[in-house]
Amino acid sequence: MAKLKKMLATVGVGADTAEKYYFMSNPLLYASIGSIVGISEAPIADIQVIHRVEDLLLYGVLESIAVRTGTTSTNRKSVKLLCAADKASDAEKDLIDKVIPQGTITSISSDLNAEDYLP
Repeated sequence: MAKLKKMLATVGVGADTAEKYYFMSNPLLYASIGSIVGISEAPIADIQVIHRVEDLLLYGVLESIAVRTGTTSTNRKSVKLLCAADKASDAEKDLIDKVIPQGTITSISSDLNAEDYLP
């Protein structure tokens, strides 16, 4: 399993304001798609409260999306990604054909099992 690092989700809440939320996740997943989903690796100097992913999903800060990579049954994989709630609708269009460590994203859907994260 990959090493978890402190990640930063930036969620727009108004015209010129944004809230920052910190959580632990795999930084390799978001290295190439961070700007699309609104998640980046947090600077080391930031000392803030680290929230549980379950709580951020419960309160609507983050949304979970399921992406599929690969085109044949032998190389197809399914991966769950987190996305800032305000960027979720645009991310579903923009993530197609982007490359993540598991392969090139071919399809995206809402994560119907997101309640697995909830307490």
